[in-house]
Amino acid sequence: MIEVSYLVAQSLDGRIADATGGVGWLDAWHHPDEDYGLGAFMATVDAIVMGRRTYEFCRALPEWPYPAHVSVVCSRAPLPDLPPQVRATAEPPELVAHHLAAAGHRHVWLLGGGQLAAAWSARRLISRLVVFVIPEVLGAGPSLIDGPGPHPTLQRLALHAYANGVTRLEYRPAPPA
Repeated sequence: MIEVSYLVAQSLDGRIADATGGVGWLDAWHHPDEDYGLGAFMATVDAIVMGRRTYEFCRALPEWPYPAHVSVVCSRAPLPDLPPQVRATAEPPELVAHHLAAAGHRHVWLLGGGQLAAAWSARRLISRLVVFVIPEVLGAGPSLIDGPGPHPTLQRLALHAYANGVTRLEYRPAPPA
């Protein structure tokens, strides 16, 4: 069985990026002495699934940020010049999850965005939702879950408040009624 974790930062008003799709607003919350548990999380991840816009953001960085991980980009548009360990697919989420599990992957990070998360959530493919709530209001931008449902009811697993005002919330889907 494959575990799919949607780990994401959001503003107080539920936005995962600003109105232009940027995440520069998160820079002020990066501190060298606090990784918010991301190092431990990444040590458990063996594959990453992302949407096309997240891929384009990552591709524009000076270096591919996830060279040690198999990455799958969900996109209906062709993506030229993929980095090593990256493949693109237009398959539905169920098949992406099935292929990753069949290849031996055990923990997948669903890395943005809100539309991708909505598609996986509506199909009950997200095992765990980890949300870092950043104490800022953006007013516009893509939502945490940006698409039609139905989405499962969530059960809280954990809550951790950091001294700087960031809050980490962890949930799992409740069993179907």
